[in-house]
Amino acid sequence: MKILLVEDDEHTTALISNALTAHHYLVNATKSGQTALALTETYNYDLILLDVIVPDLDGVSLCRQLRSQGAQMPILMLTGNGSSGDRVAGLEAGADDYVVKPFDLSELVARIRALLRRRQTPLQTILTWENLQLDLSTCEIAYGGVPLHLTPKEYGLLELFLRNPRRIFNRSALLDNVWKANEFPGERAVTTQIKGLRQKLKTAGMTVDLLETVYGLGYRLRPEPLERLDHRTAAEADVLQAHTEKEIEAAIEKIWQKLQSSLKDTFELFDRASAEAASAHPGSVGIDPDLRRQAILEAHRLAGNLGSFGLPQGSELARQIEQLLRAKESLSPNDAGQLSEWVEALKHAVTQPRNAFKTPKKQLASPKKSHPTNPVTRLLVVDDDVAIAQQIQAAARSAGFEVAAATNLVQARQAFARASFDGVLLDLTFPDTAETGLTFLEELTHQIPNVPVVVLTGRDRLTDRVEVARLGGRAFVQKPILPHKLLETMAQVLAQSREAGHNVLIVDDDLQLLETLKMLLQPWGLQVTTLDDSQQFWKMLETAAPDLLILDVEMPHFNGIDLCQAVRNDPYWGEIPVLFLTAHRDAETIQRVFMAGADDYVSKPIMAPELLARVLNRLERRQPRRPRMSLQPSPDRQTF
Repeated sequence: MKILLVEDDEHTTALISNALTAHHYLVNATKSGQTALALTETYNYDLILLDVIVPDLDGVSLCRQLRSQGAQMPILMLTGNGSSGDRVAGLEAGADDYVVKPFDLSELVARIRALLRRRQTPLQTILTWENLQLDLSTCEIAYGGVPLHLTPKEYGLLELFLRNPRRIFNRSALLDNVWKANEFPGERAVTTQIKGLRQKLKTAGMTVDLLETVYGLGYRLRPEPLERLDHRTAAEADVLQAHTEKEIEAAIEKIWQKLQSSLKDTFELFDRASAEAASAHPGSVGIDPDLRRQAILEAHRLAGNLGSFGLPQGSELARQIEQLLRAKESLSPNDAGQLSEWVEALKHAVTQPRNAFKTPKKQLASPKKSHPTNPVTRLLVVDDDVAIAQQIQAAARSAGFEVAAATNLVQARQAFARASFDGVLLDLTFPDTAETGLTFLEELTHQIPNVPVVVLTGRDRLTDRVEVARLGGRAFVQKPILPHKLLETMAQVLAQSREAGHNVLIVDDDLQLLETLKMLLQPWGLQVTTLDDSQQFWKMLETAAPDLLILDVEMPHFNGIDLCQAVRNDPYWGEIPVLFLTAHRDAETIQRVFMAGADDYVSKPIMAPELLARVLNRLERRQPRRPRMSLQPSPDRQTF
């Protein structure tokens, strides 16, 4: 399987590349968004692992551009910014999933496997041929129960042929699928690797050649013999799992040593920033702007790196330094003292013993405590009339909206740069500029087409109405209008902007949570069925015929993992998207969830915008369900 990694931090790139390579994935890495775009036009990737902040073209824009071009490969966003608004923006741009730095390697690999499994082989985790088995979930290979150790290229060739049993691959196609973009081997390399693979299979006891040479065309998988062996021992699985763990452990240690060598320069940079902040006079600029930008960048990278290397305290300190430097251009004496204190604490933190890498029982770094939020829809009001914005804000509180205001188009663009919004109320005229709201409407339609815009204006000209409709405005409202009527119009537009008619089945023993989720999802045109008794699950599944399942992990009688496994084993329901709700964030639970066949999970307490984005994203990109096959025999069919 070929993965494109778009990440500008060399340590993170090395960490991920080595881990994925140890799991037999082929990784092409680039620092540039524009280069990544060019690579996707040249090569067929099975998945893209995409950092949000990369040079040339940011991750969200790249994701949106790929989706607009019809790209269907799974995209997993990877970033150090973990706010709910940023997660929503990434998911609404077309990403399938979102992982926040510092990440846990076992969770990252589990999410990648889940995305690849749902895209290509939703019910198949083990590829077989005769007595040969390739386990996609653990990257283990065995023949007749005996483990096989292949080189990465041999593994890539074997997986490619087993996944595509009827396809003939010429040498050029094999080079594109199994070799990295920055490798330039000749076609002889293909012959050498296939020869090595055949020899290892023969040594293991395979009497029939797995690969058939089609002269003049290439290679293909030979039709499978009748006999096959569909088991392996747990002891053999443990041997291969331990082997993979050791490879990853060694790779992590090597990258950590390289990262440590660069920390001296980073701390010198922080010390300079801290010293300038402490010596600044009242009213002065404070830290040099270039120095401040460099310090923010380095703090951002450390916040993502250190936790992944087993130093969650260091990661949190780096994040605090980043947030302080971002929030204030000029630091007060107290802020300068706080910065100096955090820098010294960070120096101490990186000298502490690191948590050893373990798969899959390593505990995730404890998340910050958060509190449940009511379902909230975020609106941006762009109007130079402050009184109107205040009236809308007052009415919005009782209507379940959260409203931010911008008095001009510059502020509006800055607001979108800082946060994401579900809808926009836009005036057309602004006294301090010749630019009209139509310009901003056109920008939003092209850059964020999923955010509906309602035009609010005192002008009532047919030319304006026609232009608003042409540029993608969802409604044209003339002033004056009562605030609650305006919000009713926006609620209707938001509901219509999503595809209606999807049915969601939620199974959870918490009645209050069921009611909350129902209230959250129904305004978006979703039909919601709730069930608090897991014993009635299959009956409700058949009755409701949902397009998506939301399951709680812990429930009496049958837990969500049991139900998910039962669904995945059913030929008719096996491909339905499944999203888990869980209060657990430990790596072992997450691993179990994905191994059971989950597409995604949301941690409790639930953040409403993130859950909405994940549900709607899964529904929009779901695969059509196959028609149920009739169990009634035809009159002319012989039965046994």
